[in-house]
Amino acid sequence: MQKSIWLTLCFLAIHLSVAAQTTYSYKITGTYRNETLLEILQDIEQQTPVKFYFEPYKIPYYQVNFEFESLPLYEVLKEILKGRNLVFSNFGDNKIVITKKGTLNKEYAESLIQRWESGEVDVPNLNEPDEQELTFGASSDNTAATYKFSGSLLDSDTKEPIIGGTLVNEVNEGTASDAFGNFELTLPNGENQLMVRYIGYQPIQLTINLFEDGFVELDMKASVLELDEVVVKAQAADRNVQSAQMGVQALTPSTIKELPSFLGEADVIKSLETLPGVSTVGEGATGFNVRGGGIDQNLILQDEALVFNSSHVLGFFSIFNPDLVQDVTLYKGNIPAQYGGRLSSVLDINLKDGNFKKFSGSGGIGLISSRLTLEAPIKKDKTSVLIGGRASYSDWLLRSVQLPDARSSSASFYDVLGKITHRFNSNSNVSLSYYNSYDFFRYAQEFGYEWRTQLLNFKWNQIWSDRLSSSLSLVSGLYDSQQFDPVGNDAFSLNNGISYYRGKKNFFFNMNESNSINAGAVFTYYDMSPESISKRGELSSIAPLSVEKSQGYEASVYINDEYTISDRFSLSAGLRYTVYQELGPRTVFNYLSEAPRNPNTVVDSTLFQSGESIATYSGLEPRIAFKWQLSESGSIKLSYNRMQQFIHLISNTTVATPVDVWQISTNYIPPQIGDNYSIGLFQNFNENKWETSFEVYYKDIENQLEYKDLPDLLLNQQLETEILSAQGMAYGAELYVKKNLGRWTGWLAYTFARTLSRVESEFAEETINNGDWFPTFYDQPHQITLFARNEITPSQIFTANFTYRSGRPITAPLANFFVGTVAVPYYSERNQFRIPDYHRLDLAYTFDNTKAKLKGWKSSITIAVYNIYFRENPFSVFFRRDDRNIPQAFQLSILGTALPSVTYNFKF
Repeated sequence: MQKSIWLTLCFLAIHLSVAAQTTYSYKITGTYRNETLLEILQDIEQQTPVKFYFEPYKIPYYQVNFEFESLPLYEVLKEILKGRNLVFSNFGDNKIVITKKGTLNKEYAESLIQRWESGEVDVPNLNEPDEQELTFGASSDNTAATYKFSGSLLDSDTKEPIIGGTLVNEVNEGTASDAFGNFELTLPNGENQLMVRYIGYQPIQLTINLFEDGFVELDMKASVLELDEVVVKAQAADRNVQSAQMGVQALTPSTIKELPSFLGEADVIKSLETLPGVSTVGEGATGFNVRGGGIDQNLILQDEALVFNSSHVLGFFSIFNPDLVQDVTLYKGNIPAQYGGRLSSVLDINLKDGNFKKFSGSGGIGLISSRLTLEAPIKKDKTSVLIGGRASYSDWLLRSVQLPDARSSSASFYDVLGKITHRFNSNSNVSLSYYNSYDFFRYAQEFGYEWRTQLLNFKWNQIWSDRLSSSLSLVSGLYDSQQFDPVGNDAFSLNNGISYYRGKKNFFFNMNESNSINAGAVFTYYDMSPESISKRGELSSIAPLSVEKSQGYEASVYINDEYTISDRFSLSAGLRYTVYQELGPRTVFNYLSEAPRNPNTVVDSTLFQSGESIATYSGLEPRIAFKWQLSESGSIKLSYNRMQQFIHLISNTTVATPVDVWQISTNYIPPQIGDNYSIGLFQNFNENKWETSFEVYYKDIENQLEYKDLPDLLLNQQLETEILSAQGMAYGAELYVKKNLGRWTGWLAYTFARTLSRVESEFAEETINNGDWFPTFYDQPHQITLFARNEITPSQIFTANFTYRSGRPITAPLANFFVGTVAVPYYSERNQFRIPDYHRLDLAYTFDNTKAKLKGWKSSITIAVYNIYFRENPFSVFFRRDDRNIPQAFQLSILGTALPSVTYNFKF
């Protein structure tokens, strides 16, 4: 009996072994380009009698590339499943089960096969077009030669608009959806065929029977999981060549998260610094500089709300949570007329809406901070809520430092956003959001800062017709800050801030396929908080003091026209008119006209009551950009902008601090005015695989702010006595080479930039460097950035980022002279010398399974090293006297070592 059983088992084993050997020996031939694993398995089933069984939502759905020539099936499966955490096994009769490692057993395989054969398994086929047919009107009513077909493209899950989706007919004529997802086509009556496509979504094959004008909402389903790679802005592959605009850069959320970052925290502002023309004066510096402009010359918008301090932790991180960002656009050349109020650039950050279909979330856990975002429908397809926040826990890192002062220091921040969006119908939606960020920093028991940003924002988007849409935003904002000395007889708290109210109404007219117009109005009211100092603690002997600040408003109307003249020429032209008024209450001092302004030349003063006009400025701001298409892949562009700026950051330090004062224009501090000229050559190669541009710019600035030597800027009721009106000049060139496709992608950016000032006056104390041109403290002539990304596998990505910048200018002591026994330093001309150059290399490696799954928990781990070769980059150079009373130079480095980090990101 036992012998019989053994013979039977041996027979079965031999049979299964032979069957497996036969199954795995089938020869496979195929070339697979940008196809999913599912498509490859389906093709193998076509070539052989083999049938595959798997959980459809547990296999990778990203696209891959393979090529096989008569290769045994066993080797093919090993190759396509390598590195995917999947195993396969033959269960007889050419049945191969594919599943996750550690889950394969007989019971599971038999259950999976049974579910497949009973039809219980639904296999998605998201790469084949979804065929739809629509009919408008009846053929009997057909009286016109053509009709208008319009509508909107929406994400089927979130109902958010799809921007830049294409609708193309059989002869490759068509259009793209605009910033609201809307489209419009004029089609002949009768039957029409359209293919609707957008990267990362299932295409739609649309048959339209058109016998009258028709409107439709088209829902597009997410396809292979490339959603994190999708550029949400309308960015065609050759948009850099085809668009009339120049000096415009867009970053996707995925690119921001892949760039090597400081301690693993993905950062919008630090990502911008990898682009040409964008720089910073050093590590730990607040804000960023664009094409030779100061940090206050950048208009920063978060959902149309003004942001006055974009930094956490004194500049190491930005206040923008990357999980909440929908798109990021930086305008630094041609700035459309719908933006104004700053000279150098516009950073426009749009936040996403909550999910209208289902509950979902995302977040991350890092070494110094964590973040969590949750979104869900309150009423499905109608109302959604989005809640996101970040918080830091960085004191443990400070306590690990050897320096005693650092160990007793403290730094922390948090930010939180809540947003509710409601859709009345397909043409109208409103949203209400609240944002709050807070920072605290204390260095030992010596000094510290606190600062906060609060934003309350209402938005209403409305489609009035197939040609007209509008948006309304109403914002209330607050930025306040405090500097403090924590202990002792001189312990104090120094407070200042700014609150504002802003409304903007924009109309978008889609005149036809060649002409679109933005027109509208903006009103902003500034309420400057008094600058005050008070004692901190019972032992302090500081006397309270408060300096009044005035209020003011700026009101603008604008129109901007994007017009395609012909296949070769296109134009973007705009005009903006702004009126600004400074309002009381404030005391205005009057000075002798034949003497420099200082407290000793005051002749009298005038008290202006609340709401009374103190100073008024107005002016036109023309904008124009022109594109000449040289070829299908190359163009030349020219642009001119005039900008006015009525609010200024008063700071004479190398790096702005949170307590620096924001000051509106007064009768003594006129608005800054900038005329910006630029010309660029744009050329793409190899079917847009390579993108290149070379831009040259020149900027002429009136009323740029400079300061007297050793100015007193805090708690100064006569601030105008310390400020000088300068003539500014900035010029430079930018080279940008970007590789868009292939395993290796990335870009190289080189910037040559100079920014100079000149202050000359009939009075010596109001003249700098004898009236000669001198570099500003953020003048950095050369900057090189190299970003490289290698997709080792679709789920393993290596990135590297190298940065080089010229050292910034400083003023240094040259010699001493003695007054009695007191040594008085003799300084060089302002900003005559430079600190050493800055350079750094960062590396990161990401293990990402988010693109491998259509459903469920998705996660990634990023391992990064900031400053991999331990460069001690100088933040500043300062001088101390030695034993012989001679000044000696010392270099201060904020971060002089390599900083590794690990970040775990997730979404569900």
